[in-house]
Amino acid sequence: MKKSLVALAALAASTAFAQSSVTLYGVADIWIGNSKVKVNGTGVGQNLMGSGGINGSRFGLRGSEDLGGGLKANFLFENGFNLDNGSAAQGGLLFGRQAYAGLSGGFGEVRFGRQYTAYDEARGGSDILGHSAFSPTANTVWSTGRAYTFRADNTWRYATPNFGGFSAALTYSLGENKTATTGVGNVIAAHAAYVNGPIAAFVSLQQEKNPAGAPAPNILNGGFALGGNSTKETHALISGSYDLGVVKLRAAYNQSKDNRTPSLNADKEFTFGVAAPLGPVTIETEVSGMKNAAEKSRGIGIQAKYNMSKRTFAYVGLLNAKNETIVTAPATSTVTKTNLIAVGLRHGF
Repeated sequence: MKKSLVALAALAASTAFAQSSVTLYGVADIWIGNSKVKVNGTGVGQNLMGSGGINGSRFGLRGSEDLGGGLKANFLFENGFNLDNGSAAQGGLLFGRQAYAGLSGGFGEVRFGRQYTAYDEARGGSDILGHSAFSPTANTVWSTGRAYTFRADNTWRYATPNFGGFSAALTYSLGENKTATTGVGNVIAAHAAYVNGPIAAFVSLQQEKNPAGAPAPNILNGGFALGGNSTKETHALISGSYDLGVVKLRAAYNQSKDNRTPSLNADKEFTFGVAAPLGPVTIETEVSGMKNAAEKSRGIGIQAKYNMSKRTFAYVGLLNAKNETIVTAPATSTVTKTNLIAVGLRHGF
């Protein structure tokens, strides 16, 4: 009798384990290099050690439980930190990168909590350098234009199932800043994607609103800083890639604008990138540009990765960018040049 009870308990435990799982994962990414920033020819260069050259350093927990009938409960908690000095990233939040729970099944997936916007999922996927420290799209060129919220609190997300390569996602982020006299802010984003074989294409939109006079919305880290007198900002992206085997090509065009007076002048941004695997080495490069009525920027980024194992690679990267204000009087123009060269190590677990 006792042996039967022990066997029954062991079977129940093994069944429960098979139906649910929790995974600890992370990234440790450290680099050393030299950075130079010059404004109108004047500036300094310094040697640096930094965290997150290719990917932000992090650790996290993710898990799921099989609820039966194809339905699963899922969660993810992800903490960001700076490996060079041990400090917390994302403003010191415990799980500043992501923290959500949700359900998935034949209907698709829903998530609730702090997470990336649907627009950012497409925008990050359009960057051949993966939004690394050497990406002019992420760090120096597109970022000289209008900022956008890429990671938001109080967000719900719905993603459709995959229909022969077609899929879509929608996110809505609550500002939670309504008062008796002003409306509430929010961020609404969506993308549609086609990913099938060597072809991938995205169309994505994001709108950010914060009524004039309203307090800052409770949406942290990644923007929601509407410029000037604007109370609404929109971002529209179209991108695509094609994998030829020997090289992968990727291009994107983005337009950002707001309702700032007196002009509705838009940021017009482009990027084109190439990735080439050469045995254990992968070389990736992109050129990016941005222009509006007030400024223009252009830059190039290059990174090379050497695979030491399935989870570890060494890398070297270079970023060169230039930003110029556009004014009628040359004496008041500003030219900012940014250069970064670094070598690093990235380990995943």
